Amino acid sequence: MDRDLHQSLIPEGLREPTTKLLDRELITAAGACRSARPGGNGGRMREDQQRAAATRRQMLFAGWVAPNQVQAAGKLLDAYRAGGQRLAAARRSGDLPTAQESLVQQLAAQRELGELIGGWNAGRLLDAADRPAEPVSVFVDETTVRAQHVQRAGLGTLQAYGAVAVPGELLPVFAARVAGIRVEFGLGTEELKWSPDRKRQPAQFALGARGREPVQRALLAAAAECGAWTVTVVWDQERDPSEDAHREKWMLKLLYERISMGLSDRDGLGTVVFDQKHSLRGHDADWLAATRKLTDYGTEYTAASRIVNRFVMGPSDHLPGLQLADLVVGATTALVAGQKGGLALREPLLELIHRREDGDLSGAGLKLWPSSLENLYSWIQHGRPAEPKDHDLDELLRSLAGYHQRTVGGPPAVHQGRRSDGSSLIFSRIGGTMQSWLTSVAITG
Repeated sequence: MDRDLHQSLIPEGLREPTTKLLDRELITAAGACRSARPGGNGGRMREDQQRAAATRRQMLFAGWVAPNQVQAAGKLLDAYRAGGQRLAAARRSGDLPTAQESLVQQLAAQRELGELIGGWNAGRLLDAADRPAEPVSVFVDETTVRAQHVQRAGLGTLQAYGAVAVPGELLPVFAARVAGIRVEFGLGTEELKWSPDRKRQPAQFALGARGREPVQRALLAAAAECGAWTVTVVWDQERDPSEDAHREKWMLKLLYERISMGLSDRDGLGTVVFDQKHSLRGHDADWLAATRKLTDYGTEYTAASRIVNRFVMGPSDHLPGLQLADLVVGATTALVAGQKGGLALREPLLELIHRREDGDLSGAGLKLWPSSLENLYSWIQHGRPAEPKDHDLDELLRSLAGYHQRTVGGPPAVHQGRRSDGSSLIFSRIGGTMQSWLTSVAITG
């Protein structure tokens, strides 16, 4: 690059540091070129690097390339990368003709790849190939809100699993933020808890629910600053009173799929850590053993490629990520339940939650089970109910009528709900189905 031209383009106050940065980049590039020559230190990749590169390519192709297209797609990907490397070298050396030629080669390989596997698949493949997979630490905790503490009409006891994913390289930053929060609010070395214990977390307990809200907001803000994202699975035990073993297995499956979805959308590879509840030699060891099939083989919808190890457990008092997971699952479940503490944290929780490409959180960062709760997604996301789909209305009403007959024993003349907020449920044999839908599906807060 012409140094006089370079100097003319940079403001005077930034010329010296910018020139040093450019010189360092050129020296690095020159060193890379020397090491790539035959006989140099970087003349060939180590065997472990070659194996890793082959495995990464296989993982990349598994998502977007059909088996019979792998060889052709591999050649086009190599051509695209080679063009990109020549383009970068030409830009550093100021060789405009070579840069233009390399750009044309790269665009041609991209076009051919799109014709081979489809434009959308080609875009996702090249985007993933241009950046290394990101190591992500995922922390998981669970909670239960009993029916008598649920404030939102139409819901029973809620059990939930919540996961928080933090980019691995930012874990030290997040840990430092948590330490600063403890100092700022005078919490000493206490483990941060959504529902603190009087003896174990006396400083937090003394703050009361309203006094803890600034602490919780600070923790969620630190998580957002570090690029964290969350997924939560909430199960209404009244609407689906399955046995404990079945419910546990199904909830972990739903959680696994949504963690994998979030990792795939960010091209991440995750390690999942659950909160240790008991001795690892007893109940927890049996629990972990029961999850091995899920982590080894995935599900019918999700391959076991993004979560790279079997589930592990750790003590929450030593892991700030698990303390964040405790807050997220507790506050999110409280939000679903209509409790004041969850409603107060609605905005920072929504900022962290994983969403689909269109911005919708339903079934992605938040999964409510059973599906009759789907209208609640809109209340949580927008503060209002969603309009029912016309073509699904008749089927929805029929299914709800059957549900009401199974759980209540047929629509009686009058059925008084347990809420004291005016939301008593009045069913008649003629209008019972519609009233049931209005109160139990279009749930109001």
